[in-house]
Amino acid sequence: PIAFLFTFMMYSSMKGFVYVNVATVLIFRNVGALATTCVEYFVRNIPVTAEIILSEFVIVTGAVIYGWNSAAFNWWGFFWIIVNVGAQVTYGVFLKKQMDANQHIKEMNKYTMSMYNNMLALPFIFLMMLGHNELGQLSEVLQELTMGGLTAILVTCVLGFMISTSGFALQQ
Repeated sequence: PIAFLFTFMMYSSMKGFVYVNVATVLIFRNVGALATTCVEYFVRNIPVTAEIILSEFVIVTGAVIYGWNSAAFNWWGFFWIIVNVGAQVTYGVFLKKQMDANQHIKEMNKYTMSMYNNMLALPFIFLMMLGHNELGQLSEVLQELTMGGLTAILVTCVLGFMISTSGFALQQ
């Protein structure tokens, strides 16, 4: 379920970006931290202090101020962002719950956790590609790939790896 939730979180994020801009996504994703805190309080019995709540409201307020003039509303975008926040909260809490319950998961380092998470997500990503007919387009895109395009893909992979391992380091 963790790999599916991870893939669904990525998919719903990409769908949200089709309909709304970065500022709108940023505002709602920061609300996800508040939702995560609430769910962790009830599901994992994690205590919540006034400092935590104040910090999260400051973060959300900062995101709203940042995106105030450029946020764009669209019902489909709103739907996909809410789905994404739900997937983000479910993924994060379920992962932490698994780490709490399984010592062998807790003992993995951030690189091993990232590798397993990403490798187990590949079948779901493959199914998404099939569902959107992207496999048929892949050969055409690869034939037209320039050195700049290849460099952009490699940089994106490195940055994705860094984000993934940082995320797992924060989970531990």
